[in-house]
Amino acid sequence: MKDGASKGVELGDAIDKFWSTVRALEGTTPEPAKSVAWYDHFELIMYSGLMQLEKTFGAYLVNVDVKKIAPKPPKTAEQFKKKFHEEFVGAVNEHRVGLGIKRTEMTKFASALATFATQLANLDHMIAAHGEPKAHTVGKAELEKFASGPVRAILEYNNEASHRNGWPWVAGVRDQLDDIPKAIDRMPDSPSPNELRSFIDMAKARSASAGELWVRALTNPH
Repeated sequence: MKDGASKGVELGDAIDKFWSTVRALEGTTPEPAKSVAWYDHFELIMYSGLMQLEKTFGAYLVNVDVKKIAPKPPKTAEQFKKKFHEEFVGAVNEHRVGLGIKRTEMTKFASALATFATQLANLDHMIAAHGEPKAHTVGKAELEKFASGPVRAILEYNNEASHRNGWPWVAGVRDQLDDIPKAIDRMPDSPSPNELRSFIDMAKARSASAGELWVRALTNPH
């Protein structure tokens, strides 16, 4: 890119600056409960960077001298500009559209995950009181109700998002969530306090992992 083909514009520097900014955000996946706010910030940085790249690309095309393109100059300026638009400007536009799609899915998933977390907390509260005098004893029926309601709802949303967008990585999220109903299927009709506590700990861990996978995948700019 640093070929001096366009006076005063170095595309390599502009692209390197953009990716340096993006890389500074990577590796900071937040807790699922904070994911939407973090993603808003991420999207703002990405969108601003893409807008700046578009301006730089425009300035590059205004003054480009195709004879200076290395290593093999195009035959005509029109040929170069067409290819440039397809490979660079088009890629930026596509990325910006993709950001919008990801933002919508992130919001929907955060809502579904928040609802699931609340319902899991309610079950946790029931289990904490399990066996106390006058307390309702938690049996497999309550766990199956949880599996057919909250768990099923978040799994269905996960599958719908995968079908809408063709995201293969969503299967990894589903694998985390699938462990919850599978664990319920293995439970005895009258689970012990230790079995119930182990189940709650596992469900919390799996839902947290699913949320982290979503945020990490959706904020991956590559």
